[in-house]
Amino acid sequence: TGNAYVFGYDPKSSESWKGQKLLTRAAYHVGSPVHRMVRFRLKEPKSAGTPVVPGGDNSNPAALATVADAAKSNANRHAVFFGTLDGSLG
Repeated sequence: TGNAYVFGYDPKSSESWKGQKLLTRAAYHVGSPVHRMVRFRLKEPKSAGTPVVPGGDNSNPAALATVADAAKSNANRHAVFFGTLDGSLG
């Protein structure tokens, strides 16, 4: 297995003991012991005024709602930066 893990929360899985235990989703071998990991919130993309639906009808409320949902999901983006004991960065 690796030395950097990604865990997930799944309360419906029997392996998680009804959500009391996180489940391993992925493991990565970085090649050196990871000393520190830092999570950064990414800036929200700039939007200029009214959303424009590419190739679509901008008066359609359903299409505009889809664009609004995409903007909400982009607002909650993060990036992880790590450093290892030998000086590597990732």
